[in-house]
Amino acid sequence: MFKKLLNILFPIECIGCGRNNVLLCPDCFNFIKINYPDYFSTEHIKQVHISASFHQKLLQKIIHLYKYSYIEKLSNQLSELMINYYSQIENKIDQPIIIPVPLHQKRLLVRCFNQSELIAQNFCRQFKYQLKNDLIIRIKHTEQQAKLDKKGRIENIKGAFKILDQNFVKDKNFIIIDDLYTTGSTVAGIAKLLKDNGASQIWCLVIAKN
Repeated sequence: MFKKLLNILFPIECIGCGRNNVLLCPDCFNFIKINYPDYFSTEHIKQVHISASFHQKLLQKIIHLYKYSYIEKLSNQLSELMINYYSQIENKIDQPIIIPVPLHQKRLLVRCFNQSELIAQNFCRQFKYQLKNDLIIRIKHTEQQAKLDKKGRIENIKGAFKILDQNFVKDKNFIIIDDLYTTGSTVAGIAKLLKDNGASQIWCLVIAKN
């Protein structure tokens, strides 16, 4: 009854066009263009893949609502964009372990879900990859990266992560999954931990790069 009342008072409308009873209609979703497969490399990450251009206003709005208004169901559309992009890659990484960027427990209590983990779950179901969401934890409650400049982001993330099973990492391939790549300091911190503990090859896959 409460949900019905909410739907009457605050009817669901498409984020793109305002169509009733749908968060994102098929027409608006299909309007979002995914990138042609390409990548760049960083110190510890062999390939960083960006699924779609952040210059698309609709995509910006979807990511912002997902991250900061906590609209959990948008994980389905965002993960579909990532899946569609990754499906185009011919030479995929061999038998990767999927690592979603972890949230600190305090932020998880506020948000009630880890936005990167939900995307990673759908991604793993599609490609039959192993999800490892308990390998790396965030032990430092950091300030939101979006509020900081590049230097501040790097300092903010230092010492933020910890590997719980160091023996598991050796000689394995990994894909780190996140929603948004800005300076890359967060995924760089995770990748360094993996490399320091013997990881073989590391990729990073995100929805967009701001």
